Amino acid sequence: MIKKQLFLLVIILTIYAPAELTRAIIVYTSMEWQYIFEIAFIWVLYVAGVILAGVLIWRTNGGEKRPGTFQESKEP
Repeated sequence: MIKKQLFLLVIILTIYAPAELTRAIIVYTSMEWQYIFEIAFIWVLYVAGVILAGVLIWRTNGGEKRPGTFQESKEP
C-alpha cells in the first residue's frame, strides 16, 4: 500500500517539476533571488523524485546484479 502511494508521489513530482519550471521561465523575464531559489527547490524535488523512482524500481527487481555493470566482480 505504501509503495503504491510513494510511486504515485514520484510520478506527480516527476510530471510537476519540469512543467512548473517551464511555466516559470516563460512567465518571468526578470529573475530575482527569491525566484532563483524557487527554481532550485523545484529541481531538488524533481531530482529526489527521479532517484526515489530508481530505487523503487531497483528494489522491485530484487536488487539483482546485471552482467556488465560495475557491481559484477570477476575473480581471477
